[in-house]
Amino acid sequence: MFMLVVLGFGATGIVSLLHFKAEEVEYRRERLKRKEQSMEAHVAHELQRALGSDISESDLLGVLHEELCAISTIHQMDVALYTMGGELLLSSNMTLVDDGVLPSRLPEVVHSRRNQILSIANPDSSDEEILLYTAELKDAMGLPVALMVVPYDSKIARAAEDMDFFRALAWLHLVLFVAATYFAYLLSRSITQGLDVVGNAMKGNPEDGSSNPRPVAWKSKDEIGQLVDSYNRMVHETQENAKALALAEKESAWREMAQQVAHEIKNPLTPMRLMTQLHASRAANLTPEEVKDFSEAMLAQIDAMSAVAGDFSELAKISAGAVRPV
Repeated sequence: MFMLVVLGFGATGIVSLLHFKAEEVEYRRERLKRKEQSMEAHVAHELQRALGSDISESDLLGVLHEELCAISTIHQMDVALYTMGGELLLSSNMTLVDDGVLPSRLPEVVHSRRNQILSIANPDSSDEEILLYTAELKDAMGLPVALMVVPYDSKIARAAEDMDFFRALAWLHLVLFVAATYFAYLLSRSITQGLDVVGNAMKGNPEDGSSNPRPVAWKSKDEIGQLVDSYNRMVHETQENAKALALAEKESAWREMAQQVAHEIKNPLTPMRLMTQLHASRAANLTPEEVKDFSEAMLAQIDAMSAVAGDFSELAKISAGAVRPV
């Protein structure tokens, strides 16, 4: 279960990252589209104003550079001017060229397409791209004089709100992970606790020292409760079977004993019967000595049967409390 929670949070984080990475390109395109029109109008106005002034051509680039820096500060975006041939003329931030954000010469695919947001590969990183918006600037006569390029680099322009969202998402995942781990621990502990109770009950009853399983008291109607109910039914059936087996063994023992007693009593009866019949046929001719021997033999046999009956009677008087489990 713990691994399932970890995999679930990991999969959620990966899916969220891929989703926002895909959405980021579209977000940047829309952001450029919203700002490029205002920047284009602003730069075109300043360019026309500079071209219409009486300043020398050598001072024109300086004036335009100052205006580009001011426009970049106002709109919080970098901007560059290229010649109609695609050569870099001015930039509000020349370090962007060294960083690979702005190309020193526009690729043909960018140079030949106007008023569009295009993406070009970053020469410094194969897995990143640079978004460029290119607009054609015209003078007061309507003739094209320069190309305005607005760059938007993915490696420096990730929206701060996206990073805040990812941080919040990471904290949320951490809190949920800790909570899930805690509840998983409690759940596993409750399960193992129930199994321990059943296991200890199966070991026997420590109170009387017996090894017979004993019933378990479990109040919760959960999965462990169902297991305990099944176990208690099994214990009850085992106890009933043990009682039935003990009763059957007891009855068998008594049957064997009754057969033995009957045998012991029957053995002297046969000679007593024969002797009585013999003396009955000779009763008129018996001497006093023969009568005495007959009576002594009969008394001996009667004493033997009385002893057997007495022993059997004493055995039946043994109380059940005198029998202790071994």
